[in-house]
This record gives sequence, C-alpha cells and structure tokens, in this order.
Amino acid sequence: MDLDATQEHHGSDEIIPLYKPESADNAIEVEDSLLKTFYNHPKCENESEHGDGDTSLEFVSCVYLAIWYQ
Repeated sequence: MDLDATQEHHGSDEIIPLYKPESADNAIEVEDSLLKTFYNHPKCENESEHGDGDTSLEFVSCVYLAIWYQ
C-alpha cells in the first residue's frame, strides 16, 4: 500500500497503518470490528457502517487510520 498516495487521496495529515492482512476477508473483518466499536464516536468520520466498501478480493491492502490535525 502506498501510504503517501492514500494520505493524499484523503487529504489527511497522517496515515497510520493498523493491520496488514493476509486476505481481503481478514481486512474486512478487522475494519468491520473497528467500525462497530467506534462508528458512533464523534471523531469517527467513516462514511460506511461496514468494512466491505472498495475492497477488491484481488488486492489486499491494509486497515489504516487517517488523521486530520486541527
């Protein structure tokens, strides 16, 4: 995963990789679990309530945290 490109895509100040999965299914499971825990937190700005958006089974990336400093 190109973290610089991901940071630019989001327009964030920093990208912190949290988990590099062995498969897309693992990434979906970890992201989904994180979203279930933090989705209603006031600082969570994820647009999806689940972790299966924009995930290609042919491309395994990583679960990351995008940060915007204010």
